[in-house]
Amino acid sequence: MDVENKTYDSRSNCNAIIETKTNTLITGCKKTDIPNSVTSIGYSTFRHCISLTSITIPNSVTSIGDYAFDGCSKLTTVTISNSVTDIGDRLFRDCCRLTSITIPNSVTRIVGYAFLGCSKLASVTIGNSVSNIGAWAISECSSLADIHCLAETVPETSSSAFDKSNIENATLHVPAASVNDYSNTAPWTGFKKIVPLTD
Repeated sequence: MDVENKTYDSRSNCNAIIETKTNTLITGCKKTDIPNSVTSIGYSTFRHCISLTSITIPNSVTSIGDYAFDGCSKLTTVTISNSVTDIGDRLFRDCCRLTSITIPNSVTRIVGYAFLGCSKLASVTIGNSVSNIGAWAISECSSLADIHCLAETVPETSSSAFDKSNIENATLHVPAASVNDYSNTAPWTGFKKIVPLTD
């Protein structure tokens, strides 16, 4: 990046393009190391970056644009900071090598299609602040075995949120005081087992 460029920069040798004024990462690649000064990841930033295998989102990031990691088919490891508030539209769609994901307690909403087609996704941990899960959010995840949902109040959840994700053979782990609520609320009722969380 030209040091005279006042609009974009590639600070700290991060192997990415950042909009200087907004501290938004707008283009990334397989070697990107997101600097702590970045506050948002833009729309489609890593979309179809098929060589990306892991990414750590630092605590400085509070928002991630839709489609940001859509189609990153070799992505296996994602660390989301406890400052992000939304899991956006098609954020990790078709990340077919992702095996587990932890959604931090800062997140309040999982938007539709967020993890659609993550066929190797076996374990999902949903933070305690999530209150809304959109259509097809965790759908077509055929390897799904366990969801750990820390929310004591059952999130408002689309009827299609877990479609084609084999939940009839999966276990849902929830706060002990909330087992009955989840057991009586669709689509959570579709899980094979609903059990109390353990430490």
